[in-house]
Amino acid sequence: MVDKSMRKPDFFIVGAPRCGTTSLQYYLLQHPQIYIPDKEMNFFGSDLKFKKRLTLEEYLAHFTNCADSQIVGEKSVWYLYSHKASDEIKKFNPNAKIIIILRNPLNLIRSLHSYFYSRGDETVDRLEEAIFMDPEKRISSFSTYPKECLNYIEVAKFYHQVIRYVEKFSKVTILTLEEMSIYPVDIMKEVFTFLGVASDFASQIDFSVQNRSKSVRAKIIRDILLRYRLSPSWFKFVVRVLLPNQELRVRIGNFLQSKVALKDAENRDFISDSLKRRLK
Repeated sequence: MVDKSMRKPDFFIVGAPRCGTTSLQYYLLQHPQIYIPDKEMNFFGSDLKFKKRLTLEEYLAHFTNCADSQIVGEKSVWYLYSHKASDEIKKFNPNAKIIIILRNPLNLIRSLHSYFYSRGDETVDRLEEAIFMDPEKRISSFSTYPKECLNYIEVAKFYHQVIRYVEKFSKVTILTLEEMSIYPVDIMKEVFTFLGVASDFASQIDFSVQNRSKSVRAKIIRDILLRYRLSPSWFKFVVRVLLPNQELRVRIGNFLQSKVALKDAENRDFISDSLKRRLK
């Protein structure tokens, strides 16, 4: 049974993916009047079949450490794309405030493909080949995402996704990554005012960009790390015996992932002019 006194989120960052939501979450985390877990829970959006779905008790447990004086939020970027999440959030908290952040759809498509390929969810390296191929034929067995999330064109069709929230909620604000990159202090002042917290804190924020796009440097190392993530418990037990220090295991894994398997993505133009015109 759920304790009725447990806090529910007052606001939701609902997406879109690869639009600066992790950076926005990082900026909000710095405000003393805001509590937001540093993770994505994907609790709502039952039409997207994630491999793991939290129970209500597990979901609410993420907000138990907030202070009474803080407002509470969460960020899960697939709520915008989901057809059901807006209705489910509305039923859960009719007075919730909604934050949407978008970007140029062509740049989203490029960044999302790069993200999924670097993680090992996407098996086709070339965007121009992947973009019109059935996600069922491209999604990796390693992937923890629903195949619908690899439908890049549908993910980038913002209009109907945004309308679902604008029509259901009275308090919705829409940002763009481009504006947040150029005017970070002004944008965060607007966000803090929207949330009802002190807006002058925006001048004190560390505006470091989070979750930059990655590209694959060593595919073999990336795949080994993926296999370990999904390996059976007995294999992980052997690794723990060989490397009993958890901190050391994490440091080695992070080093291999970030410094060996992946690298910061180059600012290459993966989309030909003809494909740009077609997508537009």
